[in-house]
Amino acid sequence: GKHMVAVMVPMLEKRLEEEKKPEVKAVIARVLGEAKQASSVDALVNAIEPAATDSDAKTMNKEIAIALGNIGDKKAVPALVKLLKTKDNYTVIAAIEALGDMKATEAFDALYFIGTDDAIEPFITKKAIIALGNMGDPRAVPGLVRAMFKERKGISFYGESSFALYQLGKPAADLLVPVVD
Repeated sequence: GKHMVAVMVPMLEKRLEEEKKPEVKAVIARVLGEAKQASSVDALVNAIEPAATDSDAKTMNKEIAIALGNIGDKKAVPALVKLLKTKDNYTVIAAIEALGDMKATEAFDALYFIGTDDAIEPFITKKAIIALGNMGDPRAVPGLVRAMFKERKGISFYGESSFALYQLGKPAADLLVPVVD
C-alpha cells in the first residue's frame, strides 16, 4: 500500500544513485515511476546517460523518461528536453510523450521542431504532433496545418494533425477558416 511506498522510495532513490548496472537502474526507475513521488526526480535525472550507446543504457534512459512522465513534475522538463536529442528512438518517444502529457510548454520549441522537420523519422514526427495537441499551445497551429497536407515515405500525418488541431480548439479554428475558404 501507500505506506510501503513511502518507506521504500528514499531507499530506492539512494540505490539508484549507487547502482552501476543500467539494467538494474531501469527496474528501479520503473518502480519509482509507479510510486510517483516528486522527491525521485533528482535521482532519476542524475541517473540518465545522455551518450548511451549500449542497449541496456538506452533501455534505462527510456525507463527514466517514462518514470519522469509518470511523476509529472515540471522540474524534470529540462532533462526530458535533453533526452529528445539522444540517438535512441524509443527514449526520444518516451521523452516526447512525457512532455506532452505534462503539457510542458517550456519544451514547445523542441517538440515543434520535431513535429515539423522533414528529416525526422515519420513515427517520431507523429508522436511530436500528438504531444503538441496534448500541450494545447496555439503556436503549434501553423505547423499542424501544414502537416495535415504533408506526406513522407508514403506516410500521412493527417489524422494526428487534424486531431491535434481539434484539441487546440478556437485558435486553430480561427486559422483554419481561411484555409478552408
